Order: sequence, then structure tokens, then C-alpha cells
Amino acid sequence: MKIVKILENLGVHKDFTCTPYIIREPRYGEHLAWAESSAVIYANTIYGAKTNREGGPLALMAALIGKTYLAGLHIDENREPTLLVELRLNKIDPLTASLIGLSVGRELQGSIPYIRSKVGLDIVSVKALLASIATTSNTAMTIIEGISPDAKKFSSSASELEKIVIDEKSAVYEKNEMCSKPDLLFVGCPHASLEELKLLERALRDRRVKKPIWVCTSNSVLKIAESIGLASKLRKLGVVFAPNICFVTTPLRKMGIECVVTNSGKAMYYLPKLAKVKVLLASLQDLVRMAR
Repeated sequence: MKIVKILENLGVHKDFTCTPYIIREPRYGEHLAWAESSAVIYANTIYGAKTNREGGPLALMAALIGKTYLAGLHIDENREPTLLVELRLNKIDPLTASLIGLSVGRELQGSIPYIRSKVGLDIVSVKALLASIATTSNTAMTIIEGISPDAKKFSSSASELEKIVIDEKSAVYEKNEMCSKPDLLFVGCPHASLEELKLLERALRDRRVKKPIWVCTSNSVLKIAESIGLASKLRKLGVVFAPNICFVTTPLRKMGIECVVTNSGKAMYYLPKLAKVKVLLASLQDLVRMAR
């Protein structure tokens, strides 16, 4: 809290979140110095902003002086795709997107993928896909056909690149950390957007859960949800909000939690390593069923 107070006195925004693009959308071509891996890949891919994957101290120093170094993804020629990834699936939901991202990330080894999908991707699935790619790789940017601002520039040349094909069999995950009796059900890694809160409300179908579902989000999103009555409705249905925290770095074992169910591939990857708990990955609908 001492550090938080110092940052606030410096004028830092009071939203501590891994989704800063929700607070203020980056502009196309804008130079940034961001540290959070899922935010970096989102800014480069969705908005066409320019940021490397920085460490926290360097990002803070760049914020203080308003400048960053001209290298890496700040230079246009370093932002060209070097690998074609074809998604040959008939349907891609957020959970499948998470699994695909974990699989794709393991194959990239620093490459910038041009992602071509057989079916359209909604924004929640794109967010899950990018977060998972950044989890299992050091890749800070992708180009998604039909979504990324510069996709048209590379659409024809991408077909000539080395290719990885992802099909139904690729959307699998290891089960070595599975658990059957959850102590806690969790949504919001990266922090849940308003769209994700609305999906959770639809999945609950006006029925209160017996086990609380914990949701991490930003203060900005929570305030919007409060203003439209969504937050209070979710609370009545058994949702507990934990804004502005990082769930995967929380000392869950000290809280008596040993097993977590989540719909996030990123959380599934980090929770055993950082929070030392077992994890079960489930769709949002299955997570709600388990809460009942």
C-alpha cells in the first residue's frame, strides 16, 4: 500500500489492471511501453499500437519521461508476420480459443504469426486466444486476418510463409494438475471485460449458485457494471468481485484453497506454478454447473 500511495502521488491511474486498453484504447501506431504480456499482445494485435514486452521497472521509467527506446516492435520491419497459423475448426468459443493459444504459443519460438481462421472470432475468444499465446511464448504480437489493422497488407504474402495447422485434435491440454472437488470457481484472467460479465450473467440464467464464483476485473469495468445494474444482479446470483488484483499471484494455499476451477487457459498455466494449487479448466457453462 505504501508503493500504491507513492504511485498515486505521481499521478498514476488508480486502476491496477492487466487490461489497460479498456481504460483507454491505444491509437494506431502509438508507441507504448507496456509490461503485462496479455496487454502487450492485445495492443499490438488489435489496435496496431507499438510496444515491446517490457519489465515493470522499465515501463515505469518510460512513463516518467514519456519516451521509450526505438527497437523491436517499435520498428515497422520487425512487425511483419513470419509464420502462418491456420485454424481449421468449425467452431471456436473462448475455452477452445484458450486451448488453441496455449498450443500455438508452444510452437512460435519468437515468430510473429499471421492467424487465419476458418470461422469468425468474437472479441472474448480473441482476448482468450492472445492471452494464452503470450503465456506459453515470448511472442508480443500476432496478426489476425479480418481483425488486425495491418492484416490486409499481408493477406496475400502470408500464404507463402511456413505454415502450422490447428484442428480439433490440437485443442487439448495436459491433465496432470486436474482436481475434481473445487474449493473456488474463478473468472477473470486477464481481468474480465463487460462482455465477459454479460456472458456470465447469461450462463447463470437467474439461478443463484451454491458456491461463489469469484471474478477479477478492473475498477473501470466494475463501475460500468454497477451503473447498468449488472454488478448487483451478479452479486445476488452468487458472484464475488475482487477488482484490481491478480488472482494467479494470490497466496491461495494460505487461504485454505487447494483446487480452482477456471475458464482461463492463462490461469490454468500459472496457478500451479505461482499459487501452488491444482486446476480444472472448464467452459463458462460447465463452471456455473459446478458452482451449483
